[in-house]
Amino acid sequence: MDPLHKQAKAHLLASAPARILLPVIAVAEIESGMAKVINPAAEPQHQRVRQFMKRYPIMPFEYGTIEL
Repeated sequence: MDPLHKQAKAHLLASAPARILLPVIAVAEIESGMAKVINPAAEPQHQRVRQFMKRYPIMPFEYGTIEL
């Protein structure tokens, strides 16, 4: 595992979940990617990713999100 990955993961796990918001678009992209994996052996990893994401609130997508 890349040392930066370990460092980022440790930071996220140590941070208060309310201080980190997941963009709904990013969550949708992750779910879409996982849905394309046909290998049933990948399901435990998918569940770990979902459990990890459930720790954090999802930032809603609103029109104001895309206004320039």
